[in-house]
Amino acid sequence: MGFEKVEEEKKVFIKVSEQILRSIIEGNYEVGDRLPPERELAEQMGVSRNSIREALGTLQALNIVSSHAGSGTYIENLPDSKELEALILPVIEESENPSVVFEARKVFEPGVIEQAIPSLEDRDFGVLRQILDDMENYLDSGKYEEAYEVNARFHLYITNAVENPIVKNSMSSLWKQTHNELLREAVANYWKANKEKANELHWQLLNAMERKDVRASKELVREHYEGPRKYFLKNYDGAE
Repeated sequence: MGFEKVEEEKKVFIKVSEQILRSIIEGNYEVGDRLPPERELAEQMGVSRNSIREALGTLQALNIVSSHAGSGTYIENLPDSKELEALILPVIEESENPSVVFEARKVFEPGVIEQAIPSLEDRDFGVLRQILDDMENYLDSGKYEEAYEVNARFHLYITNAVENPIVKNSMSSLWKQTHNELLREAVANYWKANKEKANELHWQLLNAMERKDVRASKELVREHYEGPRKYFLKNYDGAE
């Protein structure tokens, strides 16, 4: 079966995700079936391959498809029509693309870190260490929802140390705008596969900030967001 050209009244990755989901609901695919290659999907829908990757990453975050290196993308679960309308589509349509969120934070937060470091005192680092202890415990016990909330508290605590109100309000607004269910799922999936690395990066970032090493802190916060961004947009090897 074929796919239609994507109109632009919605974000492209949403339209692509919806078409694939509708095709599954219509019975064109069963669990274990392989989706067409990225290039073929992109040509049929008239979109970029990056948009296809974003959509597939979204569906993977929702456990609808799975990626197999060197093979392609396969149907993992078959939602029914009620589940699609009531749960899955609202999550996709009301959420920002996780890739865009990670990229925005990666661009903006290093400047926030740089401005926050001079204002952070010993008592602040004590609080931040306790936050990371809590996050590590939640990750180790598989409580990813709780870990996500603690992670947000860590970054917002640093933001609140910035004296420039415009920078502080902008970063706080960015977190509020992008604190959505799809992003939570994407981050949780990344943590499940990279728990130790996630913990290590947070502690490295905190230690660099405590040393007042601005350059290292900025590089670490970029790496902190680049990891999940790449994981979300990972190349579906063999899907050509």
